[in-house]
Amino acid sequence: MQKKTISVLLCLAMLLSMFAMMPANAVTTDTQPAAASVAAQPAGARTVESPDDFSWDNANVYFLLTDRFYNGNTSNDHSYGRTLDQSGRPISGWNTNPGTFHGGDFAGVTKKLEEGYFDKLGVNAIWISAPYEQIHGYVTPGDGFDFSHYSYHGYYVLDYTETDANFGTRQEFKTLVDTAHKHGVRVVMDIVMNHAGYNTIKDMIEFNFGSFKNKSAAESYLYKINGVNSLHDYIDYDNSPSTWGRWWGSSWVRSGLPGYSNDGGGDLTSCLAGLPDFRTESTNRVSVPTFLQEKWKKEGTYNTKMSKFGSSNTVSDYISSWLADWVETYGVDGFRCDTAKHVEMASWKKLKTKCSAALKKWRQNNPTAIGANWDEDFWMTGEAWGHGLGKSDYYNNGFDSMINFSFSGVGVPGVGGIGGTYQSYASQINNDENFNALTYISSHDSNLAKGKTDMFWQGSAFQLMPGAIQPYYGDESGRDYVKMNFDGDGGSGHSLRSDMNWNSMNTALLTHWQKVGTFRRNHVAVGAGRHANVSATSGYAFSRSYDDGVTSDGIIAVIGANKNASVEVNVSSMWGNGTTVKNAYDGTTAVVSNGKVKFNSGAQGTILIEGPQSTISMNIKGEYGFYNNETVSVSLRGADYAMVSVNGGTAFRVVNGQTFEIGQGIDVDTVFEVEMTATNSTETLKKSFSFKKKDPNKKTLVYFDNSAYNWGSTINAYIYDESGGSVKENAAWPGAAMTYDRSVGLYVIEVPDNLTNGNVIFSGGSSRYPGEMEKGLPIGEDNKILLGGNKWEPYNGQQGQPATQPDPSKSTTVYFDNSSSSFSTPTIYFWKKGESAGGVSWPGVPMERYKGNVYKYTFESKYNCCIFSNGNEQTKTGDLDIPGNNYIYNNGSWSAYSDAEVVTTPVTQPTVPIDGSDGEKVLIGDTNLDGVISIKDATLIQHFLVSMKKLTGAALFAANVNMDEVVNIKDATSIQYFLAAISSGKSHCGETVEYNSGSYVEPTQPVTQYVEPTQPVTQAPAKNYVYFKNTPSWQNVMVYFWSDDNLQMMAWPGTNTESVGDGVYRAEVPSGATWVIFNNGSGGNGNQTGDTKIEGYGKILIGESWSNYNG
Repeated sequence: MQKKTISVLLCLAMLLSMFAMMPANAVTTDTQPAAASVAAQPAGARTVESPDDFSWDNANVYFLLTDRFYNGNTSNDHSYGRTLDQSGRPISGWNTNPGTFHGGDFAGVTKKLEEGYFDKLGVNAIWISAPYEQIHGYVTPGDGFDFSHYSYHGYYVLDYTETDANFGTRQEFKTLVDTAHKHGVRVVMDIVMNHAGYNTIKDMIEFNFGSFKNKSAAESYLYKINGVNSLHDYIDYDNSPSTWGRWWGSSWVRSGLPGYSNDGGGDLTSCLAGLPDFRTESTNRVSVPTFLQEKWKKEGTYNTKMSKFGSSNTVSDYISSWLADWVETYGVDGFRCDTAKHVEMASWKKLKTKCSAALKKWRQNNPTAIGANWDEDFWMTGEAWGHGLGKSDYYNNGFDSMINFSFSGVGVPGVGGIGGTYQSYASQINNDENFNALTYISSHDSNLAKGKTDMFWQGSAFQLMPGAIQPYYGDESGRDYVKMNFDGDGGSGHSLRSDMNWNSMNTALLTHWQKVGTFRRNHVAVGAGRHANVSATSGYAFSRSYDDGVTSDGIIAVIGANKNASVEVNVSSMWGNGTTVKNAYDGTTAVVSNGKVKFNSGAQGTILIEGPQSTISMNIKGEYGFYNNETVSVSLRGADYAMVSVNGGTAFRVVNGQTFEIGQGIDVDTVFEVEMTATNSTETLKKSFSFKKKDPNKKTLVYFDNSAYNWGSTINAYIYDESGGSVKENAAWPGAAMTYDRSVGLYVIEVPDNLTNGNVIFSGGSSRYPGEMEKGLPIGEDNKILLGGNKWEPYNGQQGQPATQPDPSKSTTVYFDNSSSSFSTPTIYFWKKGESAGGVSWPGVPMERYKGNVYKYTFESKYNCCIFSNGNEQTKTGDLDIPGNNYIYNNGSWSAYSDAEVVTTPVTQPTVPIDGSDGEKVLIGDTNLDGVISIKDATLIQHFLVSMKKLTGAALFAANVNMDEVVNIKDATSIQYFLAAISSGKSHCGETVEYNSGSYVEPTQPVTQYVEPTQPVTQAPAKNYVYFKNTPSWQNVMVYFWSDDNLQMMAWPGTNTESVGDGVYRAEVPSGATWVIFNNGSGGNGNQTGDTKIEGYGKILIGESWSNYNG
């Protein structure tokens, strides 16, 4: 298809009444009729011929592991002798062991294609395992397991030029592709260019390479599927470079074997997981590896293949030619490219060029084959671990799409957050004809969404995502994990690859996924269309509209509605009164009346509305808010001309491409209602568009009072306007960072001129407001502020207050474990039993992330009841009685929380900080001399003990809580006892003692105390580094520092870190910084750590925990 760039539409196209008394002003600047035209298509692009025609922008790419999907030919189950004992009999457990081949094959996929399984799911592309020949033997599994690990997944290549016999024959593969094409399904092959498969005992013996310490002992491992970890004891990895050279050879791979070079380090030349790394970057010509030449000779294919692929070439040319041959021979439609970031861009670009030519050649050579007349180019998507939604350099080097990790293992957001996600994705993806993303929620090496989210909800929300989507086999049927310890999230992933659950399917779930998936397949607008919100009496409702100059398509959907409820939906932006529309989910119909229809939401709260598409397409394009005057343009298709009137004035005739001017000489703040009417032989269509002349001397600000919310130091404002056909926004979610104005104690941001008609959502850390099921707060042109208690009101000079810690004797802190609920915005509503009014308005206030999945909130002790929710009515607990202070609610029950935070106890004297002068009263325990004993004082002692801070004079006097003439960890502990109101351990903490430096002998300091140098320093002192283990495999690691006293120490997302190898990055801690967030430069779900307290220099953050870094 051609993805046509979507212009900004200015107001929801609805029938509006006209205002005759308002001033009219319109000047036609092009009075000559312009012929209707279709935008020229870029080379290689295609046009969608009908709403259900295929488009990669609306692709539903079903990812299956061929071996684990369906066994269609049992005769190939033990090819190459896999999982047979010495007598040739299958080893018990061969088809249940997590690491063996289980029998799935090409014939099995073909059978399910023929049965219509994918048709019913609405799938229009399948991603299958790499079909080429894998290593014959097995390797050890790692991750603490001890079973045989065969290449059932397709990532350990042996020979790119042959099918793997366990998967099937060449003819069976051809049948699979042909059958898929017959059903309109594209075939995407998984491929690897980065690495070869490991050496195995079986392959070493079969192809005569490598060296053994004890060959007979090694051979005994050929017939095992468990107890295999000691097999490496019998392989000689230190000697015989000549015999190891008979394998791939040192000119082909780096592996560290005798005669081979070692791991080159870095993303492009390292041996990923110890796998032999192909030298794809090399420009040297090489010959076909010795073992492959011998293999081809035995198979009788040597002459043919050497003639076809040549006897000398570069490594990347050989591999790309071998892979492109699958496209030219079978008509494969696309590749999913594994480990993309570990291969240089030039090789990917070369592969795309060859495959594009190969697909064209297949179509030319097979003119009668189904698929030969398809006009989309060869398609490539890539896996770069951790890549989110963003246009990176991959898109300039052969990739049409990149896999989007943003919702890995957790699913897309809930009903309150999905709107912002849809808006952001549609705005970024469908406004750029050269950009798409493949979004998934479950995968083979990261995680499954099952158990972490409602899969019925994902069946609706995920399948209606803008852009392409990638369901993983079993998402739709309730397939479970393999019963073993979890090894996903970058591990081996066996636990994520159970056999397809054909005999234990959740049929209700399957039926739901089928209905929504089919609706997506029938409507290109779902993935490729323009997104806008519409109103409904329940749930989240939206429209998608698509028009590429040939095909128009539009839908309206409601998801997350109350179950089995009658829901009224405003459909006036899509269909006029009297139009009959259909709920594709249940087949019922309704007639549009007053711009609305009513449908039952069903058991899953889902309504999928489709109806007749207008034969006329028309728009008035320009900026909603403008200064002085605005030139708007006419877009018209399906009619020769249209009549336009402005604010009820005299109508004038316009044609496609014409422009006219509004606003000249008219007062500021005037709203212009432009009505457009067109007629053809089939229908008359009327639409209205709004514009406003703005005051150039006026700017709009919105403020946020963080003292009432305590959301951290980075507050974002997502400002958007969805009143037109497409969403305009100040920045992709979560928006732009607000600026802290110390003069008023508030966060502030200026609203862009074209968004004052829109809405704003505030967020910080894991919290946001408005929350679930809530639209953003309306802005308008006057300054606004969000105060405590979720009060949104005009800004009249209000000021924020420094955040204060409540008195623990008069407050209650409750904790909520979100692990089982998976709320996107954990929210608490609290009240006093017997009183009708709550402490906050419903649905309450977002909770603060405490640690991990635990959230907390503190309020006055008089409140003793609460409700936890996702910020809405649909996902919440019941009414709960709070047992007391420091209790945690987890999965339906309360318990005392042993890891509760030690809360600061306010101290009433001294009332002001002291400066440590003689004769002053010093509060023992007040180490920072600010007049209040808090956890900061205990932390300061800890920093002093590791030489991070220096204490002298009155500060050191106050730190000696135990009055024993030595400052140590006991003093910090005494402060903590004092804060917890445990008198038995507080020692002298809280007492007031007069300080006199002349008569006071400072206590002995620890051996790690700060010592001033006694001689000139001859080299730079060691820097104060903290370290970060990049376990998420972010492509870019940045760091953001701040302190409680300086929230604006640096601008988000901070500064770059320095790589020190082995996935570890370091950064120098700025003076005074006490908090840190590591991030990938964008932040958001999965792209940043939590707010993390710095526990000392020389520490490394791994996951959520600090430990000593030893290099």
